[in-house]
Amino acid sequence: MSVNIDRRAELGEFLRSRRARLSPAELGLPDYGGRRRVPGLRREELALLAGVSVDHYVRLEQGRTLHPEFAEVWSWHDVRDKTHGAYTYRHPVVGELTLDYETLRAPDDPDQALITQTAPEGSSSKAGLRLLAAWAQTVRAG
Repeated sequence: MSVNIDRRAELGEFLRSRRARLSPAELGLPDYGGRRRVPGLRREELALLAGVSVDHYVRLEQGRTLHPEFAEVWSWHDVRDKTHGAYTYRHPVVGELTLDYETLRAPDDPDQALITQTAPEGSSSKAGLRLLAAWAQTVRAG
């Protein structure tokens, strides 16, 4: 059980540190002025960008992601790592994006993974990604 608690604390620290590195201006979010209590994005801003509820993001950051009974039942499931496949995302600007993914693991450190996601050339998903990239550049150029 202490390993799970350590992992949850580790995840929370990771999420907080990454949130602190981002600014609303970098991501094209409006700056409503005023002093921020902590550097970086507010939880609400990050949840909006990630497409999750603020409550869900707070639970992730605070390590309260699993109900104890669910964790106990889930712990005895033999879950295999999926190494490839496709995910479909729904973006508010460009709509549905279907991206192929591949997971590569280092043989000497299986906890480390590199996950690549790509869209096939000529697909509507590739066009959507290009549109998002162009939009991000115009936002950054300000």
